[in-house]
Amino acid sequence: MKYRWNPDDLMRRPAPQELADAYQQWPDFRVVLVTDHPPEDRSCFQVVRWNNAGVAESEDLVNAGLDIYQGTIDIFSALLREVFRVLSDATVGDSRRGGS
Repeated sequence: MKYRWNPDDLMRRPAPQELADAYQQWPDFRVVLVTDHPPEDRSCFQVVRWNNAGVAESEDLVNAGLDIYQGTIDIFSALLREVFRVLSDATVGDSRRGGS
């Protein structure tokens, strides 16, 4: 997992070879992108798929056919936002104290 503040950045890049290989071996392979800054109409969890041309496409987790309910996504999205808020507050506090 890798944190991306701007998930669109990942979507513009070519698929890493490891992901392309995994997709070839397991056609149902999915990557779930987690962000605390989702687009307005999306949750914090986006399913990324690569089409046959190797272009990344995303859809909201609830619409990805993975049998995950909207209520579950809402609960974990709220938890994720709180975790990132606490981490952000800790980082700001650390920089004010002269830490790195």
